[in-house]
Amino acid sequence: MIPRWMTGWLLGLLLAGGSVFAQDEVAFPPVDGELAACLQEAKLVWEPDADGDCRLLLEYESGRSQQVFVTSRTEELDGWKLREIWSVAGMGATLQEPVNMELLLRTNPDQLLGAWGYRQIGEQTAAVFVLKAPAACDPQQLRRLIALVGRSADEMEQSLGEGDQF
Repeated sequence: MIPRWMTGWLLGLLLAGGSVFAQDEVAFPPVDGELAACLQEAKLVWEPDADGDCRLLLEYESGRSQQVFVTSRTEELDGWKLREIWSVAGMGATLQEPVNMELLLRTNPDQLLGAWGYRQIGEQTAAVFVLKAPAACDPQQLRRLIALVGRSADEMEQSLGEGDQF
C-alpha cells in the first residue's frame, strides 16, 4: 500500500504531467483572479496545479481526506459561465470491472448536482465526480459545492474499496 502522503504527491505529479526527477522549478499558469479571490474569501486553503487550477485537500473528522480540484478555466452555455469542481474516487484497472462500472452508473440518477464519469489522468483511468458550477457563485456557495464534491467522491472511494488514496 502506498503511504497517504505519497499518494497525494503522486496524483499531483500525474495531473501536472511532471517527472519525479525534474530539477527545474515549473512555472504554473496563473489561477483565475476571481476564483482565487473567492477561495480566499471562503477561507479555503488551496494550491495551484500545473494547469492553473486550484487543488484543495479536505480533511474530515473521521481522519479521512479528499483532494478536490476547481478549474480556473470557464466554459459558456447560453450566457452562463461555468467551471468544474471535481474529485477522484478511484483509479486503475479495478474501475473496468463491471460491478464498479455499474455502481457508478446506478448512482448517477441519485445526484442532484454533479455526475460520475471517467477521466484519463496520465496513463490511468480515473472515476471522477464532476460538478459544473456557476463561475460567479459567492464564496459560501463555492465552499458548499466543494464540500459536496469532496464528500461524494470520498463516499464512492470507500464503496470502491480504494482505501483513502485520493
